[in-house]
Amino acid sequence: MRIIHVYPADDVNGEGLRVVAFFAGCKWNCPGCFNPQTHSFDAGEPFTEEKENELFDMVDHPYIDGITFTGGDPLFGGEEFLGILRRFRERFGQTKTIWVYTGFETQAIIDDSTLSEVFKLADVLCTGKFIKSRTSPKKKWVGSNNQEVIHTKDYDIHRDS
Repeated sequence: MRIIHVYPADDVNGEGLRVVAFFAGCKWNCPGCFNPQTHSFDAGEPFTEEKENELFDMVDHPYIDGITFTGGDPLFGGEEFLGILRRFRERFGQTKTIWVYTGFETQAIIDDSTLSEVFKLADVLCTGKFIKSRTSPKKKWVGSNNQEVIHTKDYDIHRDS
């Protein structure tokens, strides 16, 4: 995976004060996307172990509530991205929250044997492609009203679709 930018303290991309990591790579190319510079999978720099440690160290302050992974679309990182989430949980347990922004639809994540693990690792998933014609400035945390904000601990992935 490749990382493009990190906001060390942000209160727009999830509840509380958060570190926000913008990963490279997105195949959705949603018209009106607020981050088109993150679409190329070659953008930014490699997300090395050193970069990961630096990122996690930014979170390791009492005034930081957690981390938000966005992009691009971090779920395109598949198993590599899930490894980052696992290591975050190993270091912080449940003391810091994880938010993940993705263009994948909720059911597609549930149906994917690899990606579905994100429901165990993240606290909140913001799912679905941005649709400019469905922009909803009043819907908190997402840009269009087709997108979902899912609190994973309260979401039954085995419910009937």
